[in-house]
Amino acid sequence: MSNKDILIRYFDGSIPDINLPAHGDTYNVAVVAMESKGRNPRHAKILELGIVVLEVEKEGHKIVKVVSKDQWFQDPGEETTFTEAFTEKTGINEDMVKGQSIDHEKVAAIFADCAVIVSYNAGFLRPILQEQYPALEDSVFACVRNQIEWTAKGHESRALFHLTRDHCWYSDALRTLDQCGVIIKLLTETTGFDDEPVNYLDELLLRAQEPLITIEARVEFHQKHLMKKERFHWDNRERTFLRSMGVSTLDRVRKSLDSKGFTGELIERDRLAASERFK
Repeated sequence: MSNKDILIRYFDGSIPDINLPAHGDTYNVAVVAMESKGRNPRHAKILELGIVVLEVEKEGHKIVKVVSKDQWFQDPGEETTFTEAFTEKTGINEDMVKGQSIDHEKVAAIFADCAVIVSYNAGFLRPILQEQYPALEDSVFACVRNQIEWTAKGHESRALFHLTRDHCWYSDALRTLDQCGVIIKLLTETTGFDDEPVNYLDELLLRAQEPLITIEARVEFHQKHLMKKERFHWDNRERTFLRSMGVSTLDRVRKSLDSKGFTGELIERDRLAASERFK
């Protein structure tokens, strides 16, 4: 192997055994992965659910303990069919879920004991989970895909496959508990894409608990291209650029726009509690 070759290692999704002394206050975080039949929250059926509970320090969010790890399959009922394409994508067939059920009481108890629920794509996962567990209405969800500044760190894609490859490893994990392991491994990387020190878990949990602010950008015509780069969208009804973000993201966006000579105005439209995200 030459000096220019990059070694990409395989990761099987295994959950590390962690039990360290805590320095300061801690709280529990649930890392969740799910497979469902259908995407409409009112009609989707959860087929598989994996949850890993982590105890993390409030300062710096170091993981001090893996509290529990659970995985369940759920029989969706006789009317649900499994296509060959679905089974190939998820690894789930009818025999795997037949007669199986999720321990809903245990899942509800786990969620009640966790301050934050982490998933790769909270926008997909939360509505379906909340339909099954209404008590999640006031819970805080964290989204690995959207609440870490991957692009600013040099990543061209926020897809999980590309993020792991950028860190020189990959996984083909299909089972939800293994997917939780993939999320945990990514969040606990200590060196970023640019070889700089990182703490993804700290960044994610801090941002997840920030209020959600909707910002209006009033911009002159010749600077409209800056809005797309900062992920503002054009609202046809209100005829303006809008984006919802946390406080720390707003600070970064302001600095980025200022560095590009932005002469417009950013106006706070409204502010929602962190628990309102991804509903």
